Amino acid sequence: MSRTKKKGCNPLVGILILGGILLIGLVSSLFVGKIMLNNWIKGDGLQALLQRKAAASLHSSVVIDEVKWQGMKAFVGKFSARGYEQAPFSSLELNAVRLDINGVKNNAFEIPAISVSQATAEFSNDRLKDEPIATPVGDISEEEVSREMPDWLKSRMPNRTEIGEIVIASATLEVKDDQGVSTMAIRETRATINPELDTGVMEIRAQGGKLLFENAPDLNIRDSRLRFQGSNLFINDIALEVYDGGHISGVGEIAFEEPPLVDLDLKVSGVDIKKVVNDNWKSKVSGTVRGPVKVTGTTENMTMKGTLHLENGVLESIPVLDKIGQYTKSKRFSRLVLNQAQADFTVVGEQVELRNIQIESDGLTRVEGALDKNGEALAGVLNIGVTPGTLRWIPGAERSVFTEKRDGFVWTTMNIGGTTAQIREDLSGRLMTAAAMDIVDKLPVDVQDKLKGFIGLGGNSTQPPADGTTSENPEGKNSTDRVRDLIIEETGETGRKLIEGLGKSLFGN
Repeated sequence: MSRTKKKGCNPLVGILILGGILLIGLVSSLFVGKIMLNNWIKGDGLQALLQRKAAASLHSSVVIDEVKWQGMKAFVGKFSARGYEQAPFSSLELNAVRLDINGVKNNAFEIPAISVSQATAEFSNDRLKDEPIATPVGDISEEEVSREMPDWLKSRMPNRTEIGEIVIASATLEVKDDQGVSTMAIRETRATINPELDTGVMEIRAQGGKLLFENAPDLNIRDSRLRFQGSNLFINDIALEVYDGGHISGVGEIAFEEPPLVDLDLKVSGVDIKKVVNDNWKSKVSGTVRGPVKVTGTTENMTMKGTLHLENGVLESIPVLDKIGQYTKSKRFSRLVLNQAQADFTVVGEQVELRNIQIESDGLTRVEGALDKNGEALAGVLNIGVTPGTLRWIPGAERSVFTEKRDGFVWTTMNIGGTTAQIREDLSGRLMTAAAMDIVDKLPVDVQDKLKGFIGLGGNSTQPPADGTTSENPEGKNSTDRVRDLIIEETGETGRKLIEGLGKSLFGN
């Protein structure tokens, strides 16, 4: 009887079957895990995580609108934050936010790009009080992880967020004082931000829009590279346009404290001076301004210091220069082409101090000194130098007025007062008085004594009292008019001819 041989079980087949079962289980687990992770991402999990991380990082109360999805792109209608006392801002609002999602990698939730249609940030004392104890940035609460997830998947859930680039189409930043008045603002600039969430540092590039300061001209932002860290904005480089063609560049820092502090080093160039001066001076001065400017202080009370140069400067139709030109019979004074014009300045509010003024027109005149402007009021003392030959047509000028000689000029002082709309100076009157005294000295001695006593010059003095009053002239009548009238009164036709021959231009018709 034949016996059939029974086939044995091949152990390799069993291993393959078992491996297949495990592989199917692993793939199924990964597939299920991916579904669960996607459900977490597109459910409340991601929104809760982002809200929690933003609140802890920004020290703010954060509200994020419902997240809507199209594939791996998330859309948020509005992100709003109200800052606590430690926050870098008092409020922040982002509108029409789109997030490009890369998913989870190395326990990090990757968002390579975020775009924002409009962003508004405010810096003021309007802050929330009593910030709650925040969950550390690396922690995730049980509410943020589905209780139904297996342990192996929970351990692979993201515990941090990595953000690539944030592009804001229109950003506005505003600093307000305790009364809610805007003291500084950046409006409608396009910003690209590269944030480092772990350190809180944001590298920013802003282009377009305006930079506004209280009581200052609008500044158009051409380009800027900034770094925001903590409550400080570091300006690594900035290029601005002012007054339709003028340029400002510089570096500095703005500390958003209470009140915010400003420390800027700027360079100004190409500013049309007609855009800077008031209406009364627009027709009298031309040229472009350049020079370094240091800005310090608070946004409510800034101090500006620097040295400004006027390039291609021209002065024309300046009253005192017109009179000097009339006296000297030189038309060059009516339109001075300047080869040098500069001054050190300090500006605090409406107060302007000009020091080390240096203005020169080659071969004709030079001006040095100091001038203060408080609101519209002016006060100062200027040293006026002219070339010696210039004064030959002004009787008594070199003998009585321009008495100092240095640097190739003869000099005198000129006191300035009045307002920017109506400047007062004493040089014209002193020149006319000197010319009058030159005429008086040619008269008989008895007439000289009477005239000198009448106009308050007695002896050899050529400097009348500031208000023009004397014991014989209590009304303070113009000394030139008094001299002219008395010369004619005392000498008759002889005096009239003397006036016409020596000083008609000084006395008028």
